[in-house]
Formats: sequence, structure tokens, C-alpha cells
Amino acid sequence: MLASEIDATAVIIIIIIIIIIVIITISVHHWPLSAYCAYLTLQTTTTMPLTTIARRTLLLAAVTVGCVGASGATPIEVTCVGDSITVAGGPDADYPAQLATMLGPGFNVTNRGVSGRTMMINGLCAASPAGSWRHPCLSVSDAQPCSGNCSYWATPEFQETLASSPDVITIMLGTNDAKFCNWYGSPNGAPAGAGTTFASDYAKMIKLFKAMPSQPKVFVVLPPPGISQCSETGPAGNASVCLAYNMSFHAINEMYPVLQRQIAKDAGADGVIDVWSALNGTTCTTLPPGTDLEQPPCPHTMDGIHPYPDAAGAIAATIAKTITSATTTTFLSVPTAASR
Repeated sequence: MLASEIDATAVIIIIIIIIIIVIITISVHHWPLSAYCAYLTLQTTTTMPLTTIARRTLLLAAVTVGCVGASGATPIEVTCVGDSITVAGGPDADYPAQLATMLGPGFNVTNRGVSGRTMMINGLCAASPAGSWRHPCLSVSDAQPCSGNCSYWATPEFQETLASSPDVITIMLGTNDAKFCNWYGSPNGAPAGAGTTFASDYAKMIKLFKAMPSQPKVFVVLPPPGISQCSETGPAGNASVCLAYNMSFHAINEMYPVLQRQIAKDAGADGVIDVWSALNGTTCTTLPPGTDLEQPPCPHTMDGIHPYPDAAGAIAATIAKTITSATTTTFLSVPTAASR
């Protein structure tokens, strides 16, 4: 055969292979794979004895394939599971809404946060005082008894997550589990305060999500720090006052950063997103004891637990970085708002 005939035959075969790959990958909603495969094909053919015309023909085919795949792309589905921290901030200000903006049109972000909910299957509801930076030092006697079931497992949002087809799931739960009646009470098993049941139920949820038909990547998100805004205790708090919502800041600030990493590892999660450190842990601006407060001593939190919109933006940016990396490790980069 003539060299030109060999060139033509090779190009035709390669184009057919690329088209088949595109059809398959678009059908499973992963257009970046088609573009990536086209790219790899081009890289492979650099060692083939093709003429300049043949190379240009192949390049045009690869670019066309990538464009066709992109035009028919289905956004990557991201589900944010969480509590009031996931809901907080108001319309377009909560971190899932800001996350959607940061990730751009290649992603669809669904907020499935529910206020007051626990990771523990038998987590209790509590109506303890929230406190604020204007009234930060609360009496332990102000803490209210706990009752009912406030588990995330019992919510419609949990069932909706299971019935959906997400590509990525982030889990930010645990803050309400840190309420004293939950963390040191019967819902958390024995020994008290060790997080035995919390760890078991968290692992169950991770494994359940990982086994979904869409085979999503599942990330454990460390909750924001618990900050005491009482000048008598300092930001780490102590047992002399009732901290925000009567929560154990020891659990949030000292146990979770270690325990949740271990849970993620043992349960086969795809990673841990460290929001706690992104918000500087318990290191924040404090005022001397007795200062007449005219501004929050720790500016990123309104009540020691819930973030202001700018802090929610920092949470979103931290999560966006991980999701972008996770969804481009295997495939070509999906365009995000930050990269355009």
C-alpha cells in the first residue's frame, strides 16, 4: 500500500474509535472522558508515521469530539448533607449556594441541610440558649432538657439523597451531636463522651452513600470551630458557662478533627475537607475581659457556631477546591467560574 493510503486508513480507524468512546461516555454523563481520550489518542499518534495533513485531520477530529461532548454535557451533581450550618446564611448566602457559584455551570449543587439534625440515629433535640456576641456568657442552668428525635436519618432530605444520583456528596454533620445531652448521654453509647455511637452511625452513612448506584465520591467535612464569645472563658470555652446551644466545644474542637478523619479512613470515604482549619480553629480576635463589646470578638461567627456569609464563603471555597480536584483527577478539567 502507498504511504498516503496507510495514513488515510490509520486516521479513519482512530476517528471511529474516538466516536465510539464519545457515544459511550456521554451516555454515562462523563463528557470530560471523551475529550481526555481524544487527547490521549493524539499523544499516542505523535509516534506514528503520519503526514502533516493526516495529523491536522486527526487534530480536527479530536477537537470536534471534545466540543460535541461538551455541548451535550450533563452537570456534575453535588449534594451537600448537613445541619443548620449548611442552611445558614439566607438565600444565595449559604455555603452550598456560594459553592454553586464558585464551581460554575459544569456543576449542579443541591442543598440538603436540615437545621438541628444529628449524625447519630437516635440523636435528641435540644432547645438550649444560643447566646450571641452581645450576650455571650450564659448560665449552665439555662440549658433545657432534650427530647424527641432530631436525627438526619429521619428526614425527607436523607431519603431524597438516597433516591437521587449524585456524583459527589459532602457530609457536614456532628455539631448537634456535640450537645451535652447527645455527646455525653445515652444516644452516644458507652463510655460517655467517647463518640462510640457517633462513629458507628457516621461510618454507616458513608458506606450507604458509597453503595448508591451513581457511585458518588463521598467527603467528610469537619464542622466549623465552636467559639466561646464569653470573655471570661476565651474562645476555647470551659465548663463554667453554658456555651452556645450547650455544646461540648471539647468534642467539636479537639475530638472531631481527629475522630472524623479516622471515621473517614475506616469507612472508605474519598477524603476529608478541613473547614475547621480553614476558619482558623479557635484562633480568632478576642477582646480583654470586661470590654464593652461593640463588635463580635470572633468576626466569622454570629453566635459561636453559625458562620456569617463571608465565613460561609470561606467554607464554600475550601469545599470547591477539593471537589474540583476530585473531579479532574481522572478527566480533563471541567471549566469552573474561578478558572474562566
